[in-house]
Amino acid sequence: MEHIEIIRMLQKINWADLDENESNKLELEFNLAIKKIEEELESVQDVVILQEIIEKDESEYFIPIGTMFRIYQKLIRLVENKRFVLENFASYLMIYGVDWEDEAKQINTALDDADMEKATLIAMSVDYNKYQREQ
Repeated sequence: MEHIEIIRMLQKINWADLDENESNKLELEFNLAIKKIEEELESVQDVVILQEIIEKDESEYFIPIGTMFRIYQKLIRLVENKRFVLENFASYLMIYGVDWEDEAKQINTALDDADMEKATLIAMSVDYNKYQREQ
């Protein structure tokens, strides 16, 4: 997924040093790269690619949260042994605050109860835009 590198590069730029035109141009480039990643994500069937993206993001935090949700959810659909991915996704949800704390706790409870199906259903229903949809 070539657009991952574009996002990494853009995240390293000190945007405060840019004038308005440069900032607008880079913001468009960033948004286009995110859109392309999400389009590419539809066809990715290689678990290793998704795992590598997650590992890179764990150390650099360069991918938007909503996109990471979709990457985790795609990986959950593809892997046979889901427990580790579900645990990591629940941890990721907790890192980003109270918005998804309930879902993270529900996933962990289902995993503690050895209910992989329930944990998977909860993980797949996590919605980054849940509060926007409620309005």
